[in-house]
Amino acid sequence: MNTRPNIESPNTTQVLSVSFNNDSSCFAVGLNSDFNAGVGLVQMMGTTNYLALVGGGKLPKFASHKLREAPNLVSVYETADNLSGLVCLNDKVLAFPGQTMGQIQLVDTATGNVSIIPAHSSALRAIQISPDGELLATASDTGTIIRVFATGSCAKVAELRRGIDPATIFSLAFSPSGTMLACTSDKSTLHIFDVPHPKKPPRKPANQAPAPSTVLPGAGDGDGRGNGDPQQDPPPATRLLGRVLVRLRPLFSRGRESHWRFAPLGEPDARHRATDQGPYRVGR
Repeated sequence: MNTRPNIESPNTTQVLSVSFNNDSSCFAVGLNSDFNAGVGLVQMMGTTNYLALVGGGKLPKFASHKLREAPNLVSVYETADNLSGLVCLNDKVLAFPGQTMGQIQLVDTATGNVSIIPAHSSALRAIQISPDGELLATASDTGTIIRVFATGSCAKVAELRRGIDPATIFSLAFSPSGTMLACTSDKSTLHIFDVPHPKKPPRKPANQAPAPSTVLPGAGDGDGRGNGDPQQDPPPATRLLGRVLVRLRPLFSRGRESHWRFAPLGEPDARHRATDQGPYRVGR
């Protein structure tokens, strides 16, 4: 997308915008010669004949701070300076910059109701609506934070950190399910984030390791070596301590009956544990 003035010959046909509709079955192209003037951004709504147009090029067809829908004019909305030509449209909502810097205007296409989302404190750089229209992702000129909002309630559902250094965000894109968000920037990186969806359960990791279990010294094969299972065997130092305690046990009980017992390693209340023979402790 290019909404900046054209510095080349006006006789040269240039592509200023290419965008798919919400199900990627059609795409629309904005040229510097559409309608005898430039269209910097065009967005289709589904497979209908509703188009969102933003002027661009050297001779823009429309003012860059106004949004129009064609072929029949439906609405006109005032915005702040929209040099990047930001607008998103699907069959549920229409999103574009508000009249105050950093704000988003969200229009319900069924009712025409307009909601204002204070997304950022600096100018907007990128916006994107999920395929089902339930989520809206935004990024500012700073480029360090990406925020995700629920379009139904305008509530913030996620704040994603792209990095700590300022960056220019080139694009935002949701997965078809709306549970992942991709971001590209001038840092030569592609970030992919998990996104909480208000109507879908969280995505589970493909390979989730089981929680490690604890094996006490002396357990397993009788000398502290464990059961041979790497998920259950204790560390080498713990196994060594177990073998030492096993060999010292006869020395403490030799010669007279003793109530000494060895508390299992790791029990927080081992010094105060009672048995049927009375209390026992580690030490005399």
